[in-house]
Amino acid sequence: MSLADVAYLGAQSRAAQTRLAALEAHKLVTAQSPGAPVTVLDGAGYDDAALDRLLADIDTGYTRILVLFDLSHGISFRARREGLLAAGAQDVMSADASDEEFLTRVRALIHLSRPPAILVVEDEDKIGDWAVDVLRDAGMDAHRVATLADAEARFQAGPIDALVVDRNLPDGDGLDFIAKLRDLGIRTPALLFTAMNNIEDRLKGLEEARANDYICKPVHADELRARVRVLLRPLVSDETLVFGPLEIGRKDRIVKWRGDRIELRRKECEMLIYLAERAGLPIPQRMIYLDVWGKVFMEIGSNPITAARHRMVRDIKAFLKVRGEDYPEFIGTDADAYVLLPDQLLQLPHQSSQG
Repeated sequence: MSLADVAYLGAQSRAAQTRLAALEAHKLVTAQSPGAPVTVLDGAGYDDAALDRLLADIDTGYTRILVLFDLSHGISFRARREGLLAAGAQDVMSADASDEEFLTRVRALIHLSRPPAILVVEDEDKIGDWAVDVLRDAGMDAHRVATLADAEARFQAGPIDALVVDRNLPDGDGLDFIAKLRDLGIRTPALLFTAMNNIEDRLKGLEEARANDYICKPVHADELRARVRVLLRPLVSDETLVFGPLEIGRKDRIVKWRGDRIELRRKECEMLIYLAERAGLPIPQRMIYLDVWGKVFMEIGSNPITAARHRMVRDIKAFLKVRGEDYPEFIGTDADAYVLLPDQLLQLPHQSSQG
């Protein structure tokens, strides 16, 4: 994170001071100007038009914006929420919501603001360390390993957003490593980074191993950064969420397990996407109901969130049972909150025992 985790703009009310105190109590450093990974735009007391102008004036850059708003008479929460999201906000909440909900939403946006994780697989220390430094200077979370065995182990430890892979490594060819990932259904974008520069090598890397790009050493720092940024474009557009064998399409709402589709109902998919975007954070039912169902109050005697979670788990269990796999308890509960537990998925092998 930067020197400030949260920039707090807008109202200087007593409620705003309470929220600032809550952020500081939870060791989230705040600033009164843009530039932090998360910007809170407190629109309490502003009419809709004035708040829209304030939002339009923010230089979004890489910040994610949480807008607090007063619900105007005659406008539904869903309509106002959708309007603010379309105008550039990443999340919205009612100005009279609890401090607990406010902190949860801020933490979720900080979570979503994590830098992309890049794995450099290079056995030459000087070149590998240089590549890591170049990518870190561009704001990426880059790390290096020297062997294919270490690269495979790193994949098991957590999500990787892009790969930069040498070919001639102590325990094999980086091209074979990328081909193996593709055969397992792993689509992590990969850049082959090698001194092997003839056309046959390029074609083999791009066509047979299914690498996304091929770059020859030596290379300028600006070109390496630019090529990796191109690899990350799908991540920037947030099209797919991947947790080990589980793949969730945010736009098409298609859920896959090891490449095979799991049939889920629309609301179950939306709830799964919502939790996956905030993986590891317990999300109160009220937030889920507001953001996924677009409603403020549940009907008496009704809890659609619990029902949707039950159907989701039931359908995933049934799907895995046919495959001979056990269901990992990755949708947890915490009082009146739900949480997606990524470690339950990341610790699984890429292939089932049947595969």
